[in-house]
Amino acid sequence: MGMLTDQKSGGLAGLLKQFGAGGLGDVASSWVGSGQNLPVSGSQIASVLGSP
Repeated sequence: MGMLTDQKSGGLAGLLKQFGAGGLGDVASSWVGSGQNLPVSGSQIASVLGSP
């Protein structure tokens, strides 16, 4: 949740941009738009955000 409010990471817009750059822009956009959410795996998220 911190990534959504952290000004350094760009907030929600920054997170959507990261997913777009990682090839998952359509998936991330489905989460914030209307309609059905597209599925995503943990490994896909890790490929965009990195592992802890």
